[in-house]
Amino acid sequence: MRTPSQDEALRIEGLYIWDYFPKYGNSSKDGFHMTLLNPRYIAAVVLGLVLAGCGGGSSTTAPLDTNQVSMGTVTGFGSVFVNGTEWETDGATFDLDDQPGSESGLKVGQIVLVHGTISSDGTASASSIEYDAEVEGTIASIDVGGDSFVVAGQTITVDADTVFDDSLLTRSLEGLAVGDYVEVSALPTANGYLATRVELEVDDGEIEVTGHVASLDSNTSTFTIDSLVVDYTSAVFEDYGVNTIADGDRVHVHGSGFGANGELLATTVEYKDNPGSDGDEYELEGFITAVNADGSFVVNDVTVTLGANVTYEHGTATSIAVDARVEVEGELDAAGNLVADHIEFKLESTIKVEAPIQSVDYAAGTVTVLGIVFNVTDTTQYDDDSDLDVTFFDLEDMAVGEWVEIRAYVDDATGSVLATRVERDDAEDSVELEGPVDSVNPLVILGVTVDTAAAQLDAESTFASVTDLLAAIVPGTTIVEVDGMQTDTAAITASEIEIED
Repeated sequence: MRTPSQDEALRIEGLYIWDYFPKYGNSSKDGFHMTLLNPRYIAAVVLGLVLAGCGGGSSTTAPLDTNQVSMGTVTGFGSVFVNGTEWETDGATFDLDDQPGSESGLKVGQIVLVHGTISSDGTASASSIEYDAEVEGTIASIDVGGDSFVVAGQTITVDADTVFDDSLLTRSLEGLAVGDYVEVSALPTANGYLATRVELEVDDGEIEVTGHVASLDSNTSTFTIDSLVVDYTSAVFEDYGVNTIADGDRVHVHGSGFGANGELLATTVEYKDNPGSDGDEYELEGFITAVNADGSFVVNDVTVTLGANVTYEHGTATSIAVDARVEVEGELDAAGNLVADHIEFKLESTIKVEAPIQSVDYAAGTVTVLGIVFNVTDTTQYDDDSDLDVTFFDLEDMAVGEWVEIRAYVDDATGSVLATRVERDDAEDSVELEGPVDSVNPLVILGVTVDTAAAQLDAESTFASVTDLLAAIVPGTTIVEVDGMQTDTAAITASEIEIED
């Protein structure tokens, strides 16, 4: 972390700033770090330089700070990384599950709300970080085929990027069971939630659920959130001010149990308002839950309008659709709408590799596994699930021979393979590769040649034979998963093969 006593070197070169500071509070990792400035901060930088030069050599000008609100997934630590931004946390307050906490209480995959400032040199300083699980309670049902489970009447879907806590024997949906008490951090979708992190907890009897009030009945003191009936007869209302509860309100409900008819007995009902103010810079991650006739759309209950010069990544304006996952950057207006200047459409991670590292290029930001070069980005999640269990873990902590699990996708513009999550694991008995097929005869996946002569079908396969499975593959489209032994730099002898839905 930067401290006032440290020497700094600052050089503006085009739209970049080179800034010296200890990234991790560890002298072995100190150095110059290059940051590409967001265009909306460039004016602040230029203005700061002009003001500094106008007053002569004896005058000084304080850095210009921009208020920033960021809602998104925690991707790593060494400070806290959210939405690709490294937030310094010296002096920040932490509110975790409605209790005072600290940075050590956060985990990769949790959805957090950050308030802070970004200075003219690009340094992001958090003043507060808030985390509260969207859903907490006992699993009522699991649909493995549908990649979903139900807690407190809420349907929760998982995907390739969902982080399952390492307390689970199998870090996947198969590691859960009906009756397990879980805490779920998730993003709302049009029909439920997409889990970003799932972890087992000790059942303390409390149930938490987040959603929109519907079917409000003041006579019976009840409302519904999706299929769940909430009885608020004995509830304390928080953050409502002079307002009263109404249909459409987004609320976070704590409950002590269920009544005779399955209704949640609420102890508190907390109103979830838009956390920003007019003029705040705002970063927002989530799913589009509604598209309006005027071209605006809704993400996490925030209405997003398109700025005059909005730019797009991995899509265009025609990609705006319900359940598209996006990260939106812009500024809040007086009406509380987010005026977008940049929209990134998040691509699905269709690639999975579990194997030992062959090489790491720290300068280029790449790690090679099974001959595949994975590029890390400022939004790549890092998690150490090995016995080392390093909290401040990233690319610089990796070494040749260490076992990793990497989730990734192919960038549609460059063809590069971009890692969305990198986990360091303990060594396994076999390697795993999942990805789009390049060719069938021989079978090649992402440049890795797969020998299928001794392969068996997955136990739940609908194919009669491996030959039938191979015949059903459409190169460039079909996603195939293989398990087996690595026999060369980019070669596997498969023991099991299946087509992913």
